[in-house]
Amino acid sequence: MKKYFIKKSLMVTFLLFILMSCGSTSGAISTDQEYDTDHEYSISELKKDFIILRGALEEVHGGLYRYSSKIEMDALFDELDGSLDHGMTEREFLREVSTLVAQIGCGHTNVDPSEGFNTYWFQHGTTFPLDVKLIGDKVYVSHDYRESETELTGLEILTINEIPVADIIEKFVSFISSDGRNITGKYRCIDSYFPYLYSAFIGEPNTFNIKGKLLGIDEDSTFSVIAMTVPDLDAARNAAYNAEEEKVLDFQVLDTSSTAILSISSFDERIDSYKIFLKNSFNQIAEENISHLIIDLRGNGGGEDEQGALLFSYLTDTPFDYYDSLSTRTDTISFRQYFFGNIISDMTIQGFLNPAKNGIFQVKTDRMNLLNLQNPQKKPYNGNVYILTDGGSFSATTEFTSIAHNDERALFIGEEAGGGYYGNNSGVTIMLRLPNTGLEIAVPMINYMMAVSDYPDEDRGLIPDYPIEASIEDLLNGTDRVLEFTQELITSSL
Repeated sequence: MKKYFIKKSLMVTFLLFILMSCGSTSGAISTDQEYDTDHEYSISELKKDFIILRGALEEVHGGLYRYSSKIEMDALFDELDGSLDHGMTEREFLREVSTLVAQIGCGHTNVDPSEGFNTYWFQHGTTFPLDVKLIGDKVYVSHDYRESETELTGLEILTINEIPVADIIEKFVSFISSDGRNITGKYRCIDSYFPYLYSAFIGEPNTFNIKGKLLGIDEDSTFSVIAMTVPDLDAARNAAYNAEEEKVLDFQVLDTSSTAILSISSFDERIDSYKIFLKNSFNQIAEENISHLIIDLRGNGGGEDEQGALLFSYLTDTPFDYYDSLSTRTDTISFRQYFFGNIISDMTIQGFLNPAKNGIFQVKTDRMNLLNLQNPQKKPYNGNVYILTDGGSFSATTEFTSIAHNDERALFIGEEAGGGYYGNNSGVTIMLRLPNTGLEIAVPMINYMMAVSDYPDEDRGLIPDYPIEASIEDLLNGTDRVLEFTQELITSSL
C-alpha cells in the first residue's frame, strides 16, 4: 500500500509532508510535561541522532541513491554532520534534517517533529490565518478564515513581515520531500499547508504585516493580520472543507458529445467497493456507447497498488506488465531499537525476498502479483481517453498514469503529476524515532520500478500533453479551467 495522505485537518497530524507517521505513546519528551520550544540540544545529542539517522537511511532506504549517487549523498550527509557544531532547538534541527531528507528525492520519506512538539503546537501554537494558492510565480490568498471586515481572498501577496513571499516559498520548497526534482507536488503541499509550514519553519509572530495587491487594484496595500490559534484555524478549515467534501469515486455521463467523466480522488477505497464501481461504470460506458472518457485523478494521492492496475485493465486489450521490479537494499534491520509502530521481522522480510546482484534483494513474484503479466478485462474500453493530473497526483496514482502514458493510451491534461514517472520508494515503511530530539522519519524500504521506458525526464513526474494553469479568477469563481479545456478539446475533435 502506498499513500500520500492529503488531509484538510491538521489536528490529525502536523504537516503534509510528514503525514506518513502515526505515533506511539512514547517520545523523547513526555507529552505530560511542559514542552520548552527554546530547549537547546547539545552537540553530542545532535550528533548521536544524526549518526542513527544516517545509518538507518543507508541501511533501509530502498532508493537512497535513486536520484543521487552515493558520492553525492555522502557529501550531503557530511555537510549536515559538519553543521552540528553548536547546540540547536528541535525546530532548528528539524529544518536541517528536513533539508537533507528532501534532497533524497523521495516523496514517501518524511520528517515529523517530536510528539512533545506536536502536542505543544496543537494546544498552544499560533499561525497564519489565510490559505494560499501558488499560480505561476505568484502567491494569492485563496481563503480568509478571519472574521474581519477586510476580506483578503484574492490578494496577491508580495511580502510577509518584510520577507519577500518568493523567498518564503523557496525556503519551504527546500524542506518538502518530493519524487526526484518534481516541484508541482511541493507547490500543492504549500497550497494546503502554508499556515503550518510558516509556523514550523519561519516562526509564530503575533501579527503578520502583509503587503500585496488586491484584485483589480494596481497599487500595493498593507494589512495587519492577527495570528490565529491552531485549534481555531483547524476548526475553521474543517468546517469549510467538510462543506465542500466530494465523493471519492464518482461517474457521470455528460449530456452532450458522448462523454463520461470518471473521478477517482483516492486509490484507497475498499477493494470490493472499488471493483463494483469500475464494473458498473464501464458497463454503463458500453451500454451508452461513450466515445470519450475523462479520468480525473487530480488530488489523488495514491493508495493500493492493485487499484491502479485494475483501472488500466479496463483500458487495454492486451496483456501488460505493470512493475518491472521491486527491490530492497537489505533483508535485515539493525536499528530496531529506534524504530516504532508495526515493525516487520527479519524472518518476514527474508520470506518475500530473493538475493540478487550487487547486494540487492528482489521481491519474489509469488509475493507480489503485479510483478507478473496482467490480463485485460474481457471487454475493455477502446474509446478516447483523457486523463487529468496535478501535483497532488502521487504514488499509486502516478504508477497508473505512467503505464497509461507509456502505452500511449490517453491524452494528459493539467499539471505535471507529483510522483516520479519511473516509480517510487514505498511499500514497507519503517518509522524511525531519534532518541534525543524525538524527530520521526518515515523510511520506505522498497524501490518500485515501473515497466516503462524511453521517458526523457527521469527525475520528473509525467508532464501533460496539454499543460493548463488556472487563474486566481478561475479559482474564486469556481471555474474548472482544466475540465473546460478538455471538453473543448473533445468538441473540436467531433
